[in-house]
Amino acid sequence: MGNLQGVQINKIDGGLGRENATNDSVVLLVGAVPTSTAQITHGKVVKLIQTKDAEDLGINESFDANNKVLAHYHISEVFRLAPNATVYFLPIAPNTQIANATAQVISTIKANSEIKGVGYFGFANTLTSVAGLVDNLQITLVNELKKDGILIDFVLLEGGKATGIDNLNDYPNLREKNAENISVIIGQDAHIAGLATEYAGYAAIGSALGMLCVRQVSENIGSTNILNKPDEKKGRALYSLTEPGLKRFVTASLSTGQKLSDLTNEQIKSLIDKGYIFVGSYVGASGMYFSGSATCFPKNSDYAYIENNRVWNKAARLIREALAPYLKGKVKKDPSTGYIKSTTIAHWERVCMKASIERMEAENDISGGDIYISPKQAPTEDTPLKIAVKVVADDIVHSFGVDLSLTNRL
Repeated sequence: MGNLQGVQINKIDGGLGRENATNDSVVLLVGAVPTSTAQITHGKVVKLIQTKDAEDLGINESFDANNKVLAHYHISEVFRLAPNATVYFLPIAPNTQIANATAQVISTIKANSEIKGVGYFGFANTLTSVAGLVDNLQITLVNELKKDGILIDFVLLEGGKATGIDNLNDYPNLREKNAENISVIIGQDAHIAGLATEYAGYAAIGSALGMLCVRQVSENIGSTNILNKPDEKKGRALYSLTEPGLKRFVTASLSTGQKLSDLTNEQIKSLIDKGYIFVGSYVGASGMYFSGSATCFPKNSDYAYIENNRVWNKAARLIREALAPYLKGKVKKDPSTGYIKSTTIAHWERVCMKASIERMEAENDISGGDIYISPKQAPTEDTPLKIAVKVVADDIVHSFGVDLSLTNRL
């Protein structure tokens, strides 16, 4: 039955202020593995949301044992430590060099731009060769993706064996490199490394990915506790790598062959100063933990640690998304000055503040921030409108210095 047009009700969305989720725990795991006994293909990525997804494809403990690889191990470690993570697994042909896999990695990330970080395992690299490729990988992978607006928070590499290096003091200094988004892992589970001679130079890439995925972007991978534990571990006072029932990280060693227990305090400090990430323990805190979050970049930089890059990238993504609806939009001007109208400035600042600073504060990623837009601008096709954003990043306490004394009275 037809009706005369009267009251017309339009359904409007957005009034509840709900926001899209910022999934910070989506990673790409790149492994140099054979594929003949599993339902996977070299160069073709598969998406996993649990270890069982990999096992359904034939990537199980038998796959690892028969092929002398650690694909199932690394995948299971991610989900053991970060049950809510999402892992894209990209198999690469064995004996492929990391640099030769870059094109496949780039195409995979472009097709799945929600990926925030990358971890490589199973590639036949030594400590020297890995140290020699980090700068180039920063340029050809991370910086190349940035040209398309895709920001990669971190890239984790296995340090491998110290072939040709006789002394730990001669390990390459990664802090002298220019790869702010690349980190080298040399920590390993001593039990896993001892299962086969082929595993001797492995590093705990899956464990590192898991420990990053379970944390806020502002948390250090080596923290003894985390803000949001998985449900089954909420009662624990600490959040370590160790799981005795699974024989995971009961003891730790270096991928270069040394047992951690054999290292002196000076040698451990040297490894930290040179930017290596390994696994160790603290007096007073049970279990094993990553030593820190160093990147292959000078220590005095704002981006010398993984969490710094994750915070910056998250803020950049949120600001870009907030400003997208205003591209090619009109800019109202103050007729008396010819500059941008104050109400327009206030609106843009409010949009950016709400989408980035306030949201990241609410999600416990930062301590605060500020946004400023100068009205004395005349944006054109060749002149972008400048916005100054300052984010107050949280500090990380790496150690405590306690002055303890006895006294007769206070």
